[in-house]
Amino acid sequence: MKNVSIKRQLLAAIAKTDHSVTIPDIVAATGVDFTTVTTVLNDLAYELKANLDVTDRGIIYYRFPKDLHYRYFSNRILEFLTRIGIAVMPFLSFLFQISFGLVLLVSITIVFLIMLVIQSLVTVYSGNTNDVLLLIRQFIGLLRQLRLFRVSSFRDTAIKLNQADEKEASPATDRADIVTSDPSVEQTQTLLRLDDKGFLLNCYALLFGPENPNKHFDNERFQAAAQLIKANDGMILPEQLAPLIGSPATQLEGAFPVLSKFHGVPAATPSGHLVYKFPEMQVAGAERHENVPARIKMKKLRFSDIDINSIKPILLLALANFLGTLFFWWLLYIARSSESSTEQLFLILAIYASFFLFFPAFRWVYMQWQNLKIRKYNAKIDLLAQQLNTPTEELVAALTEIAKIRSDETRHTDEHLVYTTSKDYLEQEAEQMLDRINNEGHDSDELSA
Repeated sequence: MKNVSIKRQLLAAIAKTDHSVTIPDIVAATGVDFTTVTTVLNDLAYELKANLDVTDRGIIYYRFPKDLHYRYFSNRILEFLTRIGIAVMPFLSFLFQISFGLVLLVSITIVFLIMLVIQSLVTVYSGNTNDVLLLIRQFIGLLRQLRLFRVSSFRDTAIKLNQADEKEASPATDRADIVTSDPSVEQTQTLLRLDDKGFLLNCYALLFGPENPNKHFDNERFQAAAQLIKANDGMILPEQLAPLIGSPATQLEGAFPVLSKFHGVPAATPSGHLVYKFPEMQVAGAERHENVPARIKMKKLRFSDIDINSIKPILLLALANFLGTLFFWWLLYIARSSESSTEQLFLILAIYASFFLFFPAFRWVYMQWQNLKIRKYNAKIDLLAQQLNTPTEELVAALTEIAKIRSDETRHTDEHLVYTTSKDYLEQEAEQMLDRINNEGHDSDELSA
């Protein structure tokens, strides 16, 4: 709140001028200390898109727009709405996810009520009310079996996670790869992620599936590439980078994103082999990453994160709803005795029910096509990593050559403090002067010897 009050003081002071001010002007107009004015004025300049003008005398003017008050309060309103959106978004997301299951339940309830009316009319002539009561009991039992919401047991989850950790800690696991190559471990980890979320959330999970596991794949590749560059003192061969970016060493355009992101330049060794140099990553004393991933592979897409036992009730209910609504629409269409709006309502419900049947089928086909591409990509990554693990004579020579160049160009020297706030400035200057005198005396002794 104090910062907001200071901003308003500064805005008032700026508005009284021609909107071009200096820091001393604002300090004199508001009485706020110099450091606070500098910080807040820079914040306002960034927020309100102000410009900086520098004169030949070195005076810096902050030139604000004429509508600075409108921009400031517009940003405050936008910020307030954003906070409300962040707070409400989880609730809206939850409502959106359960809406598919709710509409399906409403649709099947409408079908049941119509069947109940028909069954009641039949009982008028037969006189047997047990059929109506049996139908009601069956529908209520169906709703109970659906388990609209379900909270997973934390104890069972902890047991599953411990079992997964024991499997990952086994010596057979390849720790050099981001994605494990053991299919049994991958299947076990997939099964551990299956869960029954309740009917309403299961409907959403069936329709749209889990989140894409390769959502941050590009970030993982860049992170691994940066670790590889630092581990090799800013100099790598294209063959070393290939298993991380998925582009063979002969396809130079595949390395362009890495070169652009980390300011690398292609160069050549004395023997003519291509090498990538990253001068800004050649930092003496920088933290080294010894366990650099040997390859970065994509994860296989999963159709759903719920098991087949949770999917079956949704499909059976959607199929029954589809057949029921389609049948009643057909009856109304044949009879032509009802209003067109009622007929269209059943048609819409039938189309919605078919959405639960056909959309997952289309998504399954699309997922198989994507997984085929992922398998081909991972196979290419394995081939590139194998070529690096079993190098040719030419590649061995290039690795030996770049290792020598790296040791010659990269100098790891001890770092000395130039200035620190923990000591007085004059004391530090005196210590540095004594060090220079001692070094000069040491050098003169060596020359005389």
